[in-house]
Amino acid sequence: MTMHAHHEPAAPPASRRPRAPWLVRLLMFALLGVGAYYIIAEHGAHLLAAWPLLILLACPLMHIFMHGGHGGHGQAQQRENGAAND
Repeated sequence: MTMHAHHEPAAPPASRRPRAPWLVRLLMFALLGVGAYYIIAEHGAHLLAAWPLLILLACPLMHIFMHGGHGGHGQAQQRENGAAND
């Protein structure tokens, strides 16, 4: 039995996502803007009727994203107190 050196394949270079041409990006934003306008124009009455519910539904999302999930409560204050005690 012969010993062969085990060669790992070279890692591919860090792939970067190709940027979309500026015209494609401009058209995408224009399409999104037109779509948003028509949704608001055609369904504005429904959105106004549901506004209180939408605000209440936004509260849990704001809590999650503003605190970075659970477990982040008071850590900054604990770090400050720990640094002051050192």
